[in-house]
Amino acid sequence: MRTLLLILAAATAAASAQTFHLALAGCQNVYAGQKLFLAIETDVLPATARLQLTEITTDIGRVASLVCVAKECPRDASGSAITWGGAGYPIIAQINVPESTLPGEYSVKAAVTFQGWSAVPASSSDAAKYGIGDRAEASLAITVRPPVASKIAVAPASLPDSVPIPGVVRWEALATQLGAKWCPTETAVLAFGVENQVWYYDGARVYFQLADRTKDPKWTECALRIARQYRDYVLSSGGGIIQNRVFTKGLRMAFERTGDTGFRDAALLLATNGRYSKSFSAVRALNMREAAYALNAMVDYERITGIRHPEAERYVDYLIGHFDQIFVSDTYTLHQSFYDGLGLEALIDWYDLTMDGRVPDTVKLVLDGMWQICFVNDGAQMYYNPDPAGPRCDAATGGCRKLASELMNLVAPAFAWYWRLTGDETYQQRGDAVFSHALDTDISYSGKIYSENYKWSYDYVRWRTVPPPRVLID
Repeated sequence: MRTLLLILAAATAAASAQTFHLALAGCQNVYAGQKLFLAIETDVLPATARLQLTEITTDIGRVASLVCVAKECPRDASGSAITWGGAGYPIIAQINVPESTLPGEYSVKAAVTFQGWSAVPASSSDAAKYGIGDRAEASLAITVRPPVASKIAVAPASLPDSVPIPGVVRWEALATQLGAKWCPTETAVLAFGVENQVWYYDGARVYFQLADRTKDPKWTECALRIARQYRDYVLSSGGGIIQNRVFTKGLRMAFERTGDTGFRDAALLLATNGRYSKSFSAVRALNMREAAYALNAMVDYERITGIRHPEAERYVDYLIGHFDQIFVSDTYTLHQSFYDGLGLEALIDWYDLTMDGRVPDTVKLVLDGMWQICFVNDGAQMYYNPDPAGPRCDAATGGCRKLASELMNLVAPAFAWYWRLTGDETYQQRGDAVFSHALDTDISYSGKIYSENYKWSYDYVRWRTVPPPRVLID
C-alpha cells in the first residue's frame, strides 16, 4: 500500500504547482516591545494528511515559539521543522518584537510542504490530489508602532451632575422587578446546559451587584443560590466546561463574601483547566468571546491569588489583535457587536489590574469604529452583526444587520470608562445615548437576557457618577 501511495504522489507531484494553500492570519499592527501571535493555516485537508512547516522568517524580531494546536506536533532532529496533521489545525507563531524596533513596515513569511499520509485516505481522489514535496507559501505585512506609554487616568474637568444619567430610573426599576422574577427559589435546580436561564452571563455576579446597590440582603441569597450550583457544576467537571459558560466573577465575589473555599477553587479551576486556558488557537477574531472569557478568568485568578496567570498576557495580545483585524486590517471573518463588548470588558478589567497602556488606545479604536458601523440612530440601536448577508455573515443564522438593542448594555460601560479616563465628553454623551436605549425592548422573557443586561451595566452607572482620582497621564 505504501508503494501505491508513493506512485500516486509521484505521478501528481510533477504536474501540480500547488495543491493546497497556506495563510498567515492575525494582528498586523504591533507596538515595539510587545508580542505578535500569528496563525499559520492551510485550507482544510484530510485528517490523515501530513504537512511540515519548513520555513518561517521575519525581519520584525525573533520567532520565540511555535505551538501546534493539533494533537501531534513533533519536530525533526534539528528541532526546527514541525510536522502536523491536516483537518485545518493551525500552528501558532509567537514573535517577540524588540522595543528597539524602528516604527515601519515589516513582513513575516512561512512555507509548508506536503509530506504524505499517516494512513490511507478515505477517498482515492485525495490520494491523487496531493504530491509529496508540494510546497505552499504565504506572507503577511506587519506594521510596527512606537512603544506605547502607560496611560493612567486624567479626570474629567467636572462630572455632569446637572445631566442625570438618562434611563437610570427605569434601569433601577427593572433591576429589582426582574430580579424578583428570575431569582431562583430555594428548591430550584438550575440546568447548566440551558443557556436561557439566569445563571448564564454570570447571574451570581448580577445579584451580588444588586445587593450592593440596594443594600438589601435578600439579593445576596439569590446570588448564592446560583453561585452554589454553578460552583458544583464547575468542580464536578474539573473546570473543563465549554468556554462560553465560563463566569468567574460571581464565584470570586461569593468567595470574598463567604470565605467558602469551594467558590475560590471553582474560579481557579476555570482559569487553569478551562478549555481556552490551555489552548493557543484564539488568534482569529471569531474567537473573541472565548478569549475574553479566558482573560476574565485569568484576571480573577490574579485577584484571588496575587499571582499573574502565565497565559494572561497572551490573551491580552489576542484580543488586541482581534480588534486590529476588525477595525484596522479588515481581515476578519466574523464580527458580532456584542463580542466587541465582551472583549472590551476583559481588556478594561486587565487595565484596571495592570495599567497596560495599549488598552485605552484599543478601547478608543473600538468605540469609534463601532459608532460608525454598529450603532444607528445616534446610538439608539445596535446591529447584532453590522455586515450584510454574504461571506462574513450567514443570512440564515448570522443576524446580518439585525437590530439587537437588548445587547447594548454589553457595550455601553466602555463609553463611560473611556470618558472617565480621558474626560472626553463625546464618549459620555454617546454612552448615555446607548445606555438610555438599551432597555427599549422587552427583556423580561429570559433570565439570560436579564443577566446579560445587568452583569456590566452597574459599572456604567458607577463610572458615570463616581468622581475618579485625579492622576496625570504618563
